[in-house]
Amino acid sequence: DNCYSGHQNGVVSCNKLYYFNNSRNNHPATNAMVLSEGTITKLLKELQSAINYDRWGQVVEAVESYKRLVVLLTHNLDVDASSMANQRIHKCCHVCKKRIAFLDKPGIVEKATLQDVQFLSTEIDLLGPNKDRQRTHKSSPGSTPTCSSVSEGDGASLFIHTAQSYKGRRKPGCTYISIYFDKVGLKDANSVVDCFITMHIKDGTGKDLAAAQDTAISVYRTEPYIIFNYNMHPSLPLEELPDDGAIFFAVHHHKAKKVKSSCKCFAFMERDEIKDGPAALELYKKPIDFRRKKLTLLSAKSLWLYVNIKLSKIDYMSKS
Repeated sequence: DNCYSGHQNGVVSCNKLYYFNNSRNNHPATNAMVLSEGTITKLLKELQSAINYDRWGQVVEAVESYKRLVVLLTHNLDVDASSMANQRIHKCCHVCKKRIAFLDKPGIVEKATLQDVQFLSTEIDLLGPNKDRQRTHKSSPGSTPTCSSVSEGDGASLFIHTAQSYKGRRKPGCTYISIYFDKVGLKDANSVVDCFITMHIKDGTGKDLAAAQDTAISVYRTEPYIIFNYNMHPSLPLEELPDDGAIFFAVHHHKAKKVKSSCKCFAFMERDEIKDGPAALELYKKPIDFRRKKLTLLSAKSLWLYVNIKLSKIDYMSKS
C-alpha cells in the first residue's frame, strides 16, 4: 500500500506509511514546522465536509472530499522528510486512503472507520500554532465523551476530546455547565445548508471569557426544525461568569454562492437564566450584539433554540 504524497492525474500517492495508532513520541524527529491558523481551519473544514458526506451516505461526494483533503495535506509537507509534522500528515493521508478504499469497495474489510477519520482533527490541530486550543466534542446528554463511545452512525462531532482531557480542566469546588443542543426553529429550515452553532461566553462589555466552541453540523432537518442532538461543555465555571455576563449561541449556515459560512441569527442566556433543565431561547436578527443593547426578534412566529442545561458541582475530594 502507498499513502498519498504527490500528484498524479489529480490523485496523490506516497511511499511511507505511518499507522494511525503510532505514538508521536516514538520518533526522535522534531516538530519545527507549524502551519498557519488559516491553513489549519481550511484543513479542518475539508475534513468536516468529508465526514458529513460520509455519514450521510453520499459516497461520491465523500470520496472527492477525502481526496481534496489529501491534496491539501500534501501541499504542506515539510522539507525535512523526517519531521514530526510530516509524520502527522502521512498518518492523516493513510487513514483517508483506507477510508476511500472502503467507500469505493464496500465489500472489503473496513480498515479505517468513520471514528478513525473523526479523530484526525486532533492530528491536524497539532500541526497548528496553538496546539492546546480547546475543541468541541460530542456525547450523549450528561455524559463525558470518550473516543470509544463514538459510533459509526451517531453523527459524532468532528472535534473530539477524551474524558481525561475534559476532567483535567475542571476545578474542584466549581460548578460546570453542560449544554445539550436539541433543535432550532427556522421558517426556512429546509433551505438552510450545513447549519452549526458557535458558542461565545462574554462579559457585559462583550469581552471574551473563554474560547469560542462550535457544534458539529446539524444531524438532519424536519421543517421548521434543524436537529443537532449535540452536547457541549463550556470550559468556564459558572462561578467565573460575572452577573452581567451571558452565553451566546450564533446560528451559522453555509452560503454556497459566497463559499463561506454566515451568521443567520443568535440567542443567548444571561447569568441568572442558567439553571438545570430545558430552555427555549428567543432568536434575534444578526449582527450579534454582545452588549445586548439593540435586539430585534428574528420572527414573529414561535420559533426558538431549544437547549437543555445540566449543572455539575465538582467536589473538592474528587480525583477528576
